[in-house]
Amino acid sequence: MKAAGDSSDDRSTSEDNTATTTARQLFSDHGRQHTFKPGFMARSMPALRALRRAREHCDVVFRTTDGAEFWAHRFVLAARYAGCGAFFSSSEGTTDFVFQWAPEPKDIVWPPFSKAVVSDLSSEMLELLIDIAYQVPFQERVGLHNVRVVLDVAEVLGISMVRDHCLQLLGKNLEPENCVVTYKLALSRGYRMLCSDAFRYIVRNFDKVWATNSEFQSLMPTELMRLLRDDELHAPNEVECAFGAILKWIAGNVEERRGHLPRLLPLIRFAFCSRTDMEKVRRDPLVRACEQAREVLFVVTRTLNQEPLSDLYWRSRPALSERRWLKPRVPKDVLFIFGGWTGVATNHLITYNCRSSRWLLQPHQDTPPRACHGVAILGGLIYFVGGFDGRHYCHTVVTLDVSRLKWASRSNMQKVRCYVSVAVLQGYIYAMGGFDGKDRTSSCERYDAKRNQWDFVSSMHAVRSDACAAAAAGRIYIMGGYSGHEVLNSVECYDPSVDAWSYVRSMSSPRSGLKAVVHDEMIYVLGGFDGAFRLATAERMDARRGHWSEVPSMTFPRSNFVAVVLEGSIYVAGEVNGDTTVSLVERYDIRERVWHNAPGLGVACGAAAACVYKDIPNPRRWLTQGHVL
Repeated sequence: MKAAGDSSDDRSTSEDNTATTTARQLFSDHGRQHTFKPGFMARSMPALRALRRAREHCDVVFRTTDGAEFWAHRFVLAARYAGCGAFFSSSEGTTDFVFQWAPEPKDIVWPPFSKAVVSDLSSEMLELLIDIAYQVPFQERVGLHNVRVVLDVAEVLGISMVRDHCLQLLGKNLEPENCVVTYKLALSRGYRMLCSDAFRYIVRNFDKVWATNSEFQSLMPTELMRLLRDDELHAPNEVECAFGAILKWIAGNVEERRGHLPRLLPLIRFAFCSRTDMEKVRRDPLVRACEQAREVLFVVTRTLNQEPLSDLYWRSRPALSERRWLKPRVPKDVLFIFGGWTGVATNHLITYNCRSSRWLLQPHQDTPPRACHGVAILGGLIYFVGGFDGRHYCHTVVTLDVSRLKWASRSNMQKVRCYVSVAVLQGYIYAMGGFDGKDRTSSCERYDAKRNQWDFVSSMHAVRSDACAAAAAGRIYIMGGYSGHEVLNSVECYDPSVDAWSYVRSMSSPRSGLKAVVHDEMIYVLGGFDGAFRLATAERMDARRGHWSEVPSMTFPRSNFVAVVLEGSIYVAGEVNGDTTVSLVERYDIRERVWHNAPGLGVACGAAAACVYKDIPNPRRWLTQGHVL
């Protein structure tokens, strides 16, 4: 774009015969196509943009009040903006101009050249609106740095296509730091879909939003109550999150807001708080200073201790009659366990609600049984890979679509793999090692979901089955396993950029049938069988430094079990112990470095596969339905 005052073009842009107009007159898009339909004009746009940059065949120039000039082709602008078409024709006395593509150019009569000063638009916005007419990709011109300014302009001018693009951009880029501002903007202007999306984002990321968002204290009392009342509010610890959020909000204006405390406290799910956390609430200065807040805690304690209160008492206190403190929230992350061995291979699908501490056996699954298999999550689907169906060693792959509740088959692996190790890295699923019923293997392959195809990659140095794999720090690590002759303590690392494996520092002891999970780039290795005994020991490797360190041992020795990370804890469940399986579950608090007992599975199971589906779109379906174990 040539700068204002550039005289290299021989057409005059003097003030003679230059009209003054407004953006509202020019850039309305009523009755216009948002983009050219596929065809000649759409294919011509790249060439037209090049002509415009060179000021070739341009027949209109716009100037802003700061002197910047923008050249363009009138037929492009008129096709996009109804106001431009009317403006270009008005100099010929036509006030009801309707632009249409006509077979003969003579049907459109315009003066040879148009000039106008746009009095109420910045040069940046004028250039952007012209670029849009030339179908410059929206993402090249509008980003998070200017989307709100562009949205304001689009709203004032009534340019619906630009407005809709801006709303989509805001909805796709919700973050803990900006979601409250976006929610308030959408609420004030009636953008219902964006308002709903922003509110849902706040609910599902509440633990981060209340702690980091600078606008959190600007919420209205009714808005905070609506959030706390929502059963899907993400509050891993009710006192830390929900009560902490209440205190932060009140701190924004203590004198005006402290009176809302008695209405907010009943929305905390106290039934799922520890005694220590309850005591923190009782001892808080704001609570101790408020008689009504103390009464709320009195009622909460009575109901938790199952001490009855009269119907008259509840009727006189409608704010308490809901008794929401007794209702568990619905977490956004769901633990899935599929298949396993209970004397035979199974197709059981079990989910875990970490708020209510309940295991749920889901209704009959329309897929064959499977044990000693791998699991991965990619593209919204849960993949179950290889294994043993009770009669055959498998190279088959099936997926579960958690949104549609549909099972489907995918392309088979190149090799049969039971006791396979699986990991996801950079959009690919990797399957490593395993046993085909005769031999163990060092081969590896990866799955491209776009092509629905498995392809071999470089083989490991060691033959391994019953190993475990994890992706961390941009690489895949595979640990331990059984070679057919010995239990291994070696660890190999795969670098996808060079398609090569290399040995790294070994574990402290050999392990097969072990499990590995990743948290904060730390790989935790748990349990297994060392060739003589099942192990309760655990260790972890810092994937960034390659150093191993000890971790507190599990309560029970385990091999061929499942392990996942869920809300800052490592859950381990089931195991195969000789010819028997068990249902014991325990949980390791990563921050506290302590193991705790957890509710048992209710069914004995080993050699299953488990994963955590984060931010699942339909948590209620998986956590409120099914047979309680």
